[in-house]
Amino acid sequence: MSGIGFARFVQVVPCDTCGGKGYVVEKPCPTCGGTGYVRKERSITVDVPAGVEDGEVLRLAGQGDAGRSGRAGDVYVHLTVVPHPTFTRDGNDLVVDVTIPMSKAALGGEIEVPTLEGKQVVRIPPGTQPGSTIRIKGAGVRGRGASGDEIVKINVQIPKKLTERQRQLLEEFQKEEENRDGFFSRFRGRRLTRLTRASQPMQIPLDTPFYHSQQRLCA
Repeated sequence: MSGIGFARFVQVVPCDTCGGKGYVVEKPCPTCGGTGYVRKERSITVDVPAGVEDGEVLRLAGQGDAGRSGRAGDVYVHLTVVPHPTFTRDGNDLVVDVTIPMSKAALGGEIEVPTLEGKQVVRIPPGTQPGSTIRIKGAGVRGRGASGDEIVKINVQIPKKLTERQRQLLEEFQKEEENRDGFFSRFRGRRLTRLTRASQPMQIPLDTPFYHSQQRLCA
């Protein structure tokens, strides 16, 4: 104990012999060295709930190191979710890219898409554009709260090489499109011309009976 003036300082340190335990093991165990604990590794099974996200932490109560009070500590498991080769996760939704041929996008039809439960048939509406999406309800991540959906993103494949027959068909299709566009453009032009002519003000000669009757009524 030491002090300065009226102040007194007391320093308490554990016993050098027993380390503050209050007893000394005269013949310590060769395995634990008298501590009563043995350090060893063991494997435990972790129940990972559905719907966990990257970076979440699971707490396993009583699976840690043994404590002096007799109760073991806890183990904290930090989760890292490995990216899936097919699906991209957006919250509880799953996004998958599917490529379809140009003819299927124009005419429509049915395709098989991958899901977490296996293949599922999805209908492609006629006239599907590149980048369009189709939503499969409830096919996303099933976890805490509501289940997510699977979003199928459509990519349209344009052929790089065509057979002679395919080229002929596409050329005929192109001519049909040009003829249709030309017909509608001519129709729209005539319609605008008629509307323009009808909107011009009409000039009525002053000597018409209709004009004089209007003048007398106004007077």
